[in-house]
This record gives sequence, structure tokens and C-alpha cells, in this order.
Amino acid sequence: MTTENFTWNLDKTTIEGTIWKTSNTPKGVVALVHGFGEHMARYQHVAEYFDKHDIALVSYDQRGHGKSSGKRGHIKKYHWLLEDVDRLLKKTQETFPNTPIILYGHSWGGNIVSNYILQKDTSSLAGVVLSSPWLKLAFDPPKIQMAIGKFIGKIFPGFTQSNNLNPDDLSTDLAVGRAYVADPLVHGRISVATYFGARDAGTWALDNAPKLAIDTLLIHGTEDKITSHKASEEFAQKAKDKATIKLWEGMRHETHNEVKKEDMLKFVTEWIVGKVSN
Repeated sequence: MTTENFTWNLDKTTIEGTIWKTSNTPKGVVALVHGFGEHMARYQHVAEYFDKHDIALVSYDQRGHGKSSGKRGHIKKYHWLLEDVDRLLKKTQETFPNTPIILYGHSWGGNIVSNYILQKDTSSLAGVVLSSPWLKLAFDPPKIQMAIGKFIGKIFPGFTQSNNLNPDDLSTDLAVGRAYVADPLVHGRISVATYFGARDAGTWALDNAPKLAIDTLLIHGTEDKITSHKASEEFAQKAKDKATIKLWEGMRHETHNEVKKEDMLKFVTEWIVGKVSN
């Protein structure tokens, strides 16, 4: 496997991306949208696993994340995120012409991808994976913190607060949480505007799930304390035969970083290979 970096410059924002090219001719390629506060390099081991099955990977650090520019935790306009997915897919198609594409979103990335596939043309995709998607949170943010944030946000729209993430909620492998905290490219900030943008987008995706027109796999841990696995079940139920859901008993938010992550990666890879081979 080899890697190649790329950069987009758009509306005064520099977006950094990476292409993980397979050792052999790829059967398919995954275009991945990461979660809130993290960055694409946290999926290096996923890319390595996919490579063993001749699946390439393309991803990018979202605005205000990782090595990309932008204020940490504040996205002015939600629709910019959907436009960035357009750019991701265009880059993926240019790099791997005539290769089936799977669009994959984790957590906040799952929120963005779920909105994308319900609003945009998906004819270029072979399938979609939603990993622990932020359709609803598994908890209610503190009311006092939200009230303060709303008040200050009216004066300073870019004002950010701590997202109160407990790193131990990422995985039952607590080393994952420790590495997350120590990672200089990770941030723990969010603005009220960004929170409400994602919250409303998640609600919209649930309401419009019956319109889903592309085969979609949802994966979620039953012990996820960050995003709601019940919301994933609701989405799958509403989408009917277009959605398949796999719940991982006892797993937390990042199933791809769990103690038994090999089981999850094997399951997802087999699903992906099945779709790109059709």
C-alpha cells in the first residue's frame, strides 16, 4: 500500500486529504468522512485492513479538523460540508476511474453522509456505510451550557465550548481514549451553531429515511454513549429494504477501534466487497 496527499483550496479554507492506494488493482474504493474532533489519520489501520482485500481509501480532514485550516469546532454553514463530500467523490473518481465507490461516514461524518445521500444524486455510488452515525445523541447536552452558548453565540457566532467528550466512551479498549487525548490533531471544541446544525440535520435524515434510494449498511455498538444506536435502528426501519443494520453487542462509539475490531472490520469489508463486485 502507498499513500498520496492532496490539497483543496476553497473559500479561504485549505483542506488536506490522503489517498491510500492498494498494493494490487483495487476492486473498489471507500470515500471516508471522519467524525467530529478527529481526523483522517486515525483510520490508517482501517486503510491497511482494506488493502488486504484490494479496497482503496480516500479521505480528508474536515474543515477545522486535523491538518485542514478553519476554526476548531465551528462550521459556519452546514451545506459547505455536503459540498466537501462532492469534492471528495470527484477526487475519488478522478483517482480511481471506473472503480466502484462506497461512501463511508463515521459519527458526525455519518450525519453528513446520511444527509448527502438523501439530498444528492447517488448514481455514482455502489453503496454507503454509516458507522455510529450522529442521527441523535445518546445524551442531552447540559441545558445551562447550551443557554450560555446560545447567548454568547448571538454576539460571537464563532464562540466554542468543550464538547464534554469522555474519551473512555470511544472504546472498551481504554488505550484508544488515552491516544485520543494525547493526539495533537484532535480537538474538543464545538460552537452552538455547529451543534444545532448537526442536530437538525440528524433529525432531518431520520424524517426522510423512507426516501433512501441506495443500499446502506448501518453499524453501531449497543454501549455507545455518544450517538444513539436506537436512532440508527429507527433509520434502518424507516428505510426498509434499502438499509441493513448490524448492532455490535457491548461495543462503544468507535467499533473500528474496539477490542474486537477485527470482527467489525471483517463484517464491513465483506459487505463492501459484495457491493463492489456486483
